[in-house]
Amino acid sequence: MLSYESFKNEILLQVNDRLEGTANATLTPIRKNNDTLWDGLIISTDDSNISPAIYLNSYYDPAYLDGESISSIADDLVRQYRRSLPCEPVNISFFTDFDKVKDMIVFRIVNRAKNETLLEDVPHIDYLDLSVTFLCLLSVHDSCDATILIHNSHLELWNTDADELYEIAIRNTPKLLNWKLRDMKDIIEGLTLPEDDLIPDKDELAFPIYVLSNTSSINGAACILYEGVLAAIADRLYAENLYIIPSSIHEVLVLPQTPSVTGEDLDTMICQVNASAVSDEEILSDHVYYYCREDDLLSAACPA
Repeated sequence: MLSYESFKNEILLQVNDRLEGTANATLTPIRKNNDTLWDGLIISTDDSNISPAIYLNSYYDPAYLDGESISSIADDLVRQYRRSLPCEPVNISFFTDFDKVKDMIVFRIVNRAKNETLLEDVPHIDYLDLSVTFLCLLSVHDSCDATILIHNSHLELWNTDADELYEIAIRNTPKLLNWKLRDMKDIIEGLTLPEDDLIPDKDELAFPIYVLSNTSSINGAACILYEGVLAAIADRLYAENLYIIPSSIHEVLVLPQTPSVTGEDLDTMICQVNASAVSDEEILSDHVYYYCREDDLLSAACPA
């Protein structure tokens, strides 16, 4: 069994052997959300301006550690690379023209304390203990977004600032990535996992829970910033106030405030789930948020 470092080197050799000089694979550490570093296998050619990055971490653990051979993994990586290639060269020169880009600017939310390094290099707006960052959304299909993260250098190129990006994104994001609310009972009913004993019966849920995300289910926690969304949900659920549980950067859980559940109870649950069931890269926050319908205000403080 190879160490992770030896595994990466062997994968690099075998992938390049399979490419037979038609492309070149290199390894590059890539900083992701929450200051996590992933090992990207970058495959590039001289005649293409698009270089797909395939992250190796999960190919080692669990795939390789669970017994999959390096040869099989290398074959899969090359297949994945070839599937990801565009049919024709992609012209990204439009990205230098703000008028051509601004209709594709959307936002996401991240944990501010966990992204200090990233936030030094990207425009952002602070919101509670979170930060709003900006992306250029190139396409959306099959629960997969093609995006370009907007950096401070782009602001200089476009002669704009974070405030203007936010004004644009608050209009674009709900249009391009509409929100959706699903009943947790319906989600549980649709699960077909082999470990049926680990899935609670939908009628055994102690209180009503709903899942809020966007149509792509990517970075869907940002829906809490959509104008009027939390008010509409509270009205739909006949709830005066709501608890917002940050289950990940991709979605939040929503439940009406009830006397039987306290913010302290939910904070404990969130910390436990984050520690055991959410990847470091996808953690949004370790505490519950509270929406007051009367004030139409979301806050980090929760009533006891």
